[in-house]
Amino acid sequence: MRRCVSHPVAWACALLGASGAIAGPFALDLAGAAEPVPVASPPRFGEPDGRWWSLGVTYAPDLTDATDVNAYASVSRFLVQDFEVMGELAIWYFAQPGRDAAGVNPALNLRWHIVNTHRDPSAGAQWSLFIDAGMGVLASTGNVPSGGTGLNFTPRAGAGLTWRPSAGRSLYHAGVRWHHISNARIHGNERNPDRDAPAFYAGVGFPF
Repeated sequence: MRRCVSHPVAWACALLGASGAIAGPFALDLAGAAEPVPVASPPRFGEPDGRWWSLGVTYAPDLTDATDVNAYASVSRFLVQDFEVMGELAIWYFAQPGRDAAGVNPALNLRWHIVNTHRDPSAGAQWSLFIDAGMGVLASTGNVPSGGTGLNFTPRAGAGLTWRPSAGRSLYHAGVRWHHISNARIHGNERNPDRDAPAFYAGVGFPF
C-alpha cells in the first residue's frame, strides 16, 4: 500500500487508487503519458532552409582561338521559396594563344527557380527551370587572356534546369551562361583583353 504524507497528496493517492480499490484499466500510467515528438521531414528542393551540395564541369569555347574548361563544387541554401544562394569554387584550365594557364575561381551565385515541380510529392520525374547571375574572382598561373593579367573578375548570368528522374536523392542540373573574364581595367585598357564566351555546364547535387 502506498503511503500518503499530506492532505493534498492523500487526495491524489485516493484518486489514483493508492488503496488498491482502483486498478486495471482505470489506473493511470504516468510514465507513458508523454506522446512522442514527431520528427520534421527535410525541406523539399526549393523550400526555405533546404541545403544542397553539387559537383560539375563547364566547357566554354570563345568561338575563335581559346577554350576554357573547369571542374566545380558548390554549396547552396534556399533563403525563401525557390530562391537559392550558392557559393562555388571552380578549378579552371585555359587553352589559349601563347601560354596556357590554370586558375582558381571562388564565386557567389544567386538562382531563382521560376518553375519548380520538385515540391510536388505526387510528381514522377521532377524538374525546375531557373535563371541565375553571379560574380567571382579568378587567380591564375598566367595572364588570362594572353596579354592580360593573372587576377580577374568573372561575372556571369544565364539559365538552366534541374531534374530528378525518380524518387532518388540525387538531382541533376545543366545550363548555359555568359562567361566573362576581365580585370576591370585595373591596369588600363591596354592590359584588359577581356574574354566572352558561352559556358555550358552540367552536374549532380545532393541534399545535406
